[in-house]
Amino acid sequence: MKKLFSALSILLVSAGSVSAQMMEEEEAVMATVNRLFDGMKAADTAMVRSTFSSEATMGRAGVNPNTGEVEITTSPMDGFVTFIASMQPGQLDEPIWDPVVQIDDNLATVWVKYELLLNGAFHHCGVDAFDLWKSADGWKIFRLTDTSRTENCWHKPE
Repeated sequence: MKKLFSALSILLVSAGSVSAQMMEEEEAVMATVNRLFDGMKAADTAMVRSTFSSEATMGRAGVNPNTGEVEITTSPMDGFVTFIASMQPGQLDEPIWDPVVQIDDNLATVWVKYELLLNGAFHHCGVDAFDLWKSADGWKIFRLTDTSRTENCWHKPE
């Protein structure tokens, strides 16, 4: 019985250590995502750029307004950074909530609900899906894909 208790104690301590390490990684992943949104709100292109890997892409899963067909569009991250550069601090705010973080080794995904506010007014809502990898400099976003709509939207809970 003493051996069984010792084995269970080791197992519980190991599981607690793994769980704490996983929580630290989730916090580090979310710190990168939150830094992106802080940079957007501050119109700080250096902060925004620091969250992305150099080969990052942006995507949108949506409906083509000209054809009505469902499509995915992709573009380099530089266009997004140029858009942020055109904003004034506080002009753009994208509250997020209900993050779902998945991590395996050096790969992470984050799925969050969002609403975009432009000059304090609701603009659109959707989901952001982030793909990140753990570089020598920490977690970096290598792909950000979103949905975007103006109807049937949710809003950040108070």
